[in-house]
Amino acid sequence: MKRRSLTGGEQADWLRLSRTRGIGPITFFHLLERYGSAAAVLQDLPALAKKAGGKAEVKAPDLSDILREIDATAKLGAAHLAACEPDYSACLAAIDAPPPIIAIRGSRTLLSRQSIALVGARDASAAGRRMARDLARDLGQAGYVIVSGMARGVDGEAHGAAMETGTVAAIAGGIDQIYPPQHEQLYGILAQRGCLVSESPFGYVAQARDFPKRNRVISEAVAAEFMSSLPSMRIL
Repeated sequence: MKRRSLTGGEQADWLRLSRTRGIGPITFFHLLERYGSAAAVLQDLPALAKKAGGKAEVKAPDLSDILREIDATAKLGAAHLAACEPDYSACLAAIDAPPPIIAIRGSRTLLSRQSIALVGARDASAAGRRMARDLARDLGQAGYVIVSGMARGVDGEAHGAAMETGTVAAIAGGIDQIYPPQHEQLYGILAQRGCLVSESPFGYVAQARDFPKRNRVISEAVAAEFMSSLPSMRIL
């Protein structure tokens, strides 16, 4: 995929197509390659739906809804980033079907640095939490950005210990959604000193099925691997 910045209209088209029912990341990029632009795909959606014989629901959201999402995201101090744009994580963009467009809040430069994913048990023991802090601090001082999921337990400890050196949180809900609620303060600090990433629509409240998608972002966004057999945690 050629790396380039999108215009405002192109970004809206990408976001609208990515929010279209019946079109996942694999289909998104297949159609983009075939048609040349998201706008061309959207224009031909009725024909595509007809070719599907009514077996698949293919319906794009109204452009007005997309423009409201873009506006709400900007008012929050966040922004959308497409998979073809220079600041999009190179590691995430390199997989077969990355999220076509993500919302980010915070320092986007962290997405281009070498990183390690560190996640683990929500109910980790005191020893497990301490180990998470020690690992995150030492890896951060060694130059790695710590990527985690902002969950309770190991995730929160890892983010906190790596705040000075760089940490990214991939969240399952919309970029404005704080989960778990008790991490409201952590969310605020990440927005100011780290980076938050979401592929979900603005305002979307995550369901259980969304967390595997978030975990995929965590695992694919990293440029390094680490040991996976540590007490009370796992490295994706």
